[in-house]
Amino acid sequence: MVCLSNSNVTHAEVLDETQKHWEHNLVTTEGVFMKRFLVVLLVGGIHWSQALAAARGVFFPMSPAQAMIIIQGFSMEDGSLDQDPYKLYDLLLAPENTLPSGDKGKILETSDKSVLLTCVERPSGTRQCQFVIKESAFTEIDKSAKSLNYVRRDSDADLWFTQFQPTEEGKFLFVTTDGKFKLYVTPFSLEIGFRD
Repeated sequence: MVCLSNSNVTHAEVLDETQKHWEHNLVTTEGVFMKRFLVVLLVGGIHWSQALAAARGVFFPMSPAQAMIIIQGFSMEDGSLDQDPYKLYDLLLAPENTLPSGDKGKILETSDKSVLLTCVERPSGTRQCQFVIKESAFTEIDKSAKSLNYVRRDSDADLWFTQFQPTEEGKFLFVTTDGKFKLYVTPFSLEIGFRD
């Protein structure tokens, strides 16, 4: 995974990290196209990624519909660093492993692979989380409005609930500082929302 908020990242590092990450995560027939598209997007979009926001949405232009929501820290007006990716990483109870990129990280995925959550901690201590959400019976993606809703009420909800430290009795709620992204999980419901 590539930490887009780091302005010291070289184009070669972006290409290398992106290639490593997507070789392991994209196995569809569109995988080759997606890898090339993401490299172009990430290399060409480094300056775009540095605007102030805690959550970023990338909506892919091909079918089936897919979106990637990136949660990264940013400098707030008072000079402090937004803590969203740190909070989400700590609240995620999935086991911490060494990822293919060499970073520490946690991964959580739905049984049908329609949602993949990856949170990474770099050796420098910076953290970033990203959700890759694919078209499914549970997904509504509006590419033109840059919004998505994901709602499922089945055994995956209970599985995901066990993987988060509850924020209140019987539920987990995480909302980014900028209010663009929401993750709500109970034993009966898994809901993800993003509005740019």
